[in-house]
Amino acid sequence: MAGGGVTAMLRGMAEQWQKEARKRGELDARTILMLSDRLTEQADRLDGQFRDHVKRTRP
Repeated sequence: MAGGGVTAMLRGMAEQWQKEARKRGELDARTILMLSDRLTEQADRLDGQFRDHVKRTRP
C-alpha cells in the first residue's frame, strides 16, 4: 500500500531528527524533538485515514 510507505517515510524522518537532536545537545534540539513528535502524530493520523479509506472502498 502506498500510504504505508508515506507514513513509514515520515516516521523515519522523525527518528532521524530525534537522533540528530540528541547528538547536538543544543537548545535547538527541543525544537527538533517537537517537530519530530508532530511528524509522527501526522503519520499516525494518515495511517488512520488510509485504513478508513481501504475499509470504505473494499467490496
